[in-house]
Amino acid sequence: MRVSIKSAEFGTTPEGLRVDRHIIANAAGMRAHILTYGASLHALEVPDAAGRLLDVAMGFGDLEGYRNYAGYNGQIVGRFANRIAGASFELDGVTYSLEANEGPNTLHGGSTPWDRRQWGIASLHAGDADASVTLTLIDPDGEGGFPGRVEATATYSLAAEGTLTLQIVCTTDRATVLAPTNHTYWNLSGSGTIADHRVSLSADLVLDLGPGQIPTGTALPVSGGPWDLRDDVRLGDRLGSPELADLDGYDNTFLVDAGVEGELPLVARLVDRGSGRTMEMRSDQPAVQVYTANHLDGLPGQHGPLVRHGALCLEAGRVPNGPNMATIAGPDGPIPVVVTLRPGHTYRWMTSWQLG
Repeated sequence: MRVSIKSAEFGTTPEGLRVDRHIIANAAGMRAHILTYGASLHALEVPDAAGRLLDVAMGFGDLEGYRNYAGYNGQIVGRFANRIAGASFELDGVTYSLEANEGPNTLHGGSTPWDRRQWGIASLHAGDADASVTLTLIDPDGEGGFPGRVEATATYSLAAEGTLTLQIVCTTDRATVLAPTNHTYWNLSGSGTIADHRVSLSADLVLDLGPGQIPTGTALPVSGGPWDLRDDVRLGDRLGSPELADLDGYDNTFLVDAGVEGELPLVARLVDRGSGRTMEMRSDQPAVQVYTANHLDGLPGQHGPLVRHGALCLEAGRVPNGPNMATIAGPDGPIPVVVTLRPGHTYRWMTSWQLG
């Protein structure tokens, strides 16, 4: 049976741009909702053993929810996700000044990031094996202070067997820095908190953080503390750790073993024993930002309030402040940091989520 796509209007921006929602559905009943606003994963509905659908991606119910929320929820974040210290960086001997939108630093691209933009539709595909939605965005040279005109495409693909894959492909006409991610809030029970969720993260190192959550340039072993999430850890047993008190939970960058092109190694496994649901996340990126929704405060989501520790973000990408670091000091020697994209080269980002 074919994997299908249905499309409908989701809302209109103040500028008069129509925002559409494209729903990809497979024969098993799994449905992925994709918005043109921010190239967002608006919802991911997964059937339980009785066939009842439950949304495990905690999106907003309408366009105003996305537009009015100062944070990030399901969108593709770019051009550079996470923080850049001092809102500036040097590339090829030129210093570029960016917009400081979190104290003295730049967060997630400033005030005109990719998640606040209307993406175009390049193609819709429906077939027996999978269905996909491909969106496009042009980020102009100088936008937010970043050099280079970047052309980005994002393809969400849902397979007949139940894997959702997102691939981001970017090119540029000038040397620039680039590190997009997807900022979906996951809750496998569909409501409440993630205290009873269990996580296994394939990461031996975590970045040491300084003021403003800017990396110090050192990666530390996770062994022996709350940073060790390698083996089926119940999140509720760690969220109250004294080491996490300053951030009120996890908001940390872990280094993982990136796969080679064409391969997606298992990065994280999430289990909710109460509902019996699992999620396996695979990615070709070298880092994952683990964020436990420390700042959600009851915002109206489409299925109820979005509460503190009510979801988990697993943001695959590059390291924070990457434009200002050539290497990271690791226990076994320097770890290269690569965030520069040059003309004639193609940046590729791929992550998949398999629900079970």
